[in-house]
Amino acid sequence: MKNGVVKNWAALLLILLLTVARAETYLGYESRAAGFGIAYPKTWTATENPGRTAVVLFEKTSNPATRANLIASSGPASPGVKLDDYDRIMPKLFNLMFENYKQHLKQPTTLGGAPARMLLFEAVQGKIPIVGFIAYTIRNGKVYTVMFFSSRGQYEGYRQVSGNILGTFRFL
Repeated sequence: MKNGVVKNWAALLLILLLTVARAETYLGYESRAAGFGIAYPKTWTATENPGRTAVVLFEKTSNPATRANLIASSGPASPGVKLDDYDRIMPKLFNLMFENYKQHLKQPTTLGGAPARMLLFEAVQGKIPIVGFIAYTIRNGKVYTVMFFSSRGQYEGYRQVSGNILGTFRFL
């Protein structure tokens, strides 16, 4: 019995060490102007817009034509417009941005701990079929969004890391 317990603990310790060894190091991005912070893997890069209200994150070594992109941004919310109103606005905006936009799912979620919505979608960007999600919320007169999209063939490979990045979003 004692040998079995020792073997179980040894196996558990080995699994824990392998998990820690594979754990990815994350870097932090913060923008007081945008009012949020987010963390991303060190194998990714962050490029912010000149007004520091948005950041584009992507893997450094990926092909620019098919790479996964995660964009976090904030902007002024229209006075009196509520989260439910954006449920109708976001698909209309996406129809302007992408070709053949199709929304697959809308569900409640949280973003930085605030009530939010998430849309899962597919579309065409250029001639490349893409798949992605957008999470959005309203807080302190601003609309905050985190959008992830990649080519259809790359989506499954990036789904986990994009969810991990989304989970690090916080308000400043």
